[in-house]
Amino acid sequence: MSADLGRTSEWLGLAGHAGEVATAAFHPGGRFVASGGRDGTVRVWDLGRGRRGGPRDRAIDLGAPLVAVRWDPRGEHLAALDQAGRLRVFVAATLSPLWEAAPYHGTKGDARFAIDGHRLAVAGRDGAIRIYAHPSGALIDEWAAHDGVVNALAFHPAGAYLASGGADGAVRLWSLATRALTRAMTHHAGQILALDFHRDGRHLASGSLDKAAFVWDIERDALVREYHLHAGFVTACRFHPRAEVLATGSNDSTLKFWDFSKPGPRQLGNFKRADWTIHEIDFDPRGRLMAAASSDDALRIWDLRNRTRS
Repeated sequence: MSADLGRTSEWLGLAGHAGEVATAAFHPGGRFVASGGRDGTVRVWDLGRGRRGGPRDRAIDLGAPLVAVRWDPRGEHLAALDQAGRLRVFVAATLSPLWEAAPYHGTKGDARFAIDGHRLAVAGRDGAIRIYAHPSGALIDEWAAHDGVVNALAFHPAGAYLASGGADGAVRLWSLATRALTRAMTHHAGQILALDFHRDGRHLASGSLDKAAFVWDIERDALVREYHLHAGFVTACRFHPRAEVLATGSNDSTLKFWDFSKPGPRQLGNFKRADWTIHEIDFDPRGRLMAAASSDDALRIWDLRNRTRS
């Protein structure tokens, strides 16, 4: 595996938002990437032409700053959650509305599609998790999950569990069949800002206001990795889909890469920009490209080919 990920040059800077890019997600097919901005717009970028001619984008103005944009697993629909607490789902090909809901009021939260594509989980300021049927939009379940805001959600790869992270500093794992709390991990000293499952379904990464990123073994209910080298809040974390790499982003102007194949905190590299806050990280399904939504007005894309091979 390459140990010089930090030398990877930026491949594309996609300018179009009039302000910070709050959220980003790759299409399951990898050709498109969606972004949501503080300017209230959702943009879908076609990366098929690469640098030549520049990517084309389609945009829709939702009238409120975005919190999350998410594709369904088949890439046919795109969900957008905004700071007004409105959840809207669109037909991806046309960006025409499919269904919408207003699950809560407040400026924070997250939304995630289940692996089967038939459920969409939403959580936010009131501490509750709500499950909507997709594509009908019917509310099918809800329960109190945290004391305060829920900032992050992550579905287990097998679809049986949902992880949540809150302002109360807890990471919780819920059975979707029974709503039972199966794990509660409370090692962080600050609110949880980001969550992501490893593809093995056994390991769960968390990023926190306490400037640390942790990885939990949910089968053993054990903390197995600790990463403490950020100088600011860990606002984003994402496992590479094929290599044993964990990426973490912060408000300390850096995006860091960690070797997850080793038990110690071995850093593989980092990207740095002046006065930079990372809001969200995503990899394309094959792990060749990485997108970062951040405090500048461009969606940043890096080409990682030849840098993450084992």
